[in-house]
Amino acid sequence: MLRALAITMLLASPVSAGQVEWVWSPRTGDEAAALRAAFALQALREQMRSGGTLRQRGRDNAAALLQWGGGNRAAIIQRGDGHAARLTQEGGGNIGAVVQIGRGARADVTQRGGETGVTVQIGW
Repeated sequence: MLRALAITMLLASPVSAGQVEWVWSPRTGDEAAALRAAFALQALREQMRSGGTLRQRGRDNAAALLQWGGGNRAAIIQRGDGHAARLTQEGGGNIGAVVQIGRGARADVTQRGGETGVTVQIGW
């Protein structure tokens, strides 16, 4: 059964498009609290109380971080070439990250108030 599920997931994933994507969105209050705690620790490490971090290594990468409201925290991290990411945070209390590795990954993420999530992409 697990083997059939794994094969189905591989066939259904956008592998032919040159990108694999994982999105983590908490389903329970405990999961959201754990993810927020992880971001809070990272924010302390980066000394980022509110706002965002953009980090790029490679060529021809593009990143946009748009924030409206207070208490939003975000990070876009790109390693490789030709990535494009936009993270929009509307309202307050959002915590989000986009991580792109490889080449040519595309992300457009919107959070609308009190949301938490991480998108990890590997492009080729």
